[in-house]
Amino acid sequence: MIDENELIKFLTQKTKDIQLQNGFNLWLKNVKVSKRNGTFDFYKYLLARLLKQLNLFNVNSFHQITSEIILNLVSFYQQQGLSNNTIKKYLTGLKTVINYLVECDFISSPNFVIPHIKETKPQIEIIEEYDIQKILEYLDNSNDNQMKLAFMLFLTTGIRRTELINITIKCIDLKNNIIHLPHTKNGYPRDIFIINETKQLIIDNISKFKDQDFLFTKSNENKQASTSLIDFYFYKIKRDLDIKILSPHKLRHTYATHLILNGADLNTVRLLLGHTSFEMTQRYIDFNSKHLEQINRKCNPIKKLKKIA
Repeated sequence: MIDENELIKFLTQKTKDIQLQNGFNLWLKNVKVSKRNGTFDFYKYLLARLLKQLNLFNVNSFHQITSEIILNLVSFYQQQGLSNNTIKKYLTGLKTVINYLVECDFISSPNFVIPHIKETKPQIEIIEEYDIQKILEYLDNSNDNQMKLAFMLFLTTGIRRTELINITIKCIDLKNNIIHLPHTKNGYPRDIFIINETKQLIIDNISKFKDQDFLFTKSNENKQASTSLIDFYFYKIKRDLDIKILSPHKLRHTYATHLILNGADLNTVRLLLGHTSFEMTQRYIDFNSKHLEQINRKCNPIKKLKKIA
């Protein structure tokens, strides 16, 4: 038997709602004090992109989110070429924020359904050598030293994007060609090693500002750069050179792949990438076995010999 008073209370209760921007900021404040820096950077980046797209759908508060809006969001990200795994991260992140806001009584629970998205096995994609050469020539002719430095660090160290923007001047040891990373994705500090070409770019970048705290700064400002600036660099390179496959993470894959192809052992690659388990690094071994098999099939001398015969 339904209690009439409870039913009336349910039907007449006021929906509690707040703006998306305010809710995301509340969640980020919570993450800032309760989670590691890598988690904060992840949510900061993810929520900024979610906010931008939801606003384009004319969604400004949490109770404006409907099941149809979620489906539109999924469709948009699929058209942008995002993998199912990445899309699932966006939706899970949104749901996590909403659950926190409901639990803290900032909002009442919105009424929408998140569809099941089948996960796919992560694919390793690397940047082809001819594209890397094109990019290096392009950057040599560019006046943007910071863009070139970012690309070189991604290519030659396998650093992650959030690790890159958090490099401080005091963490750079030019004498020993080392950059110390105290804030990493997994929470374990590690060192990366710089080559001479990158070292000179670092020196040039530091000389741009006096008393700067971070290696990467906003344009004409002595303030820490954001991941959005890094995204803009890669967007510009892809647009100007018409390159389809290019991102900081794909350069990380490229770095790891070339380490293995050039004879580095699995544990060395694991330590350089900052992986906590061999399972993560083993993916590159599996990928390179398939990659080498494809090269063998494509470039096998028997093909040329058959043509001669």
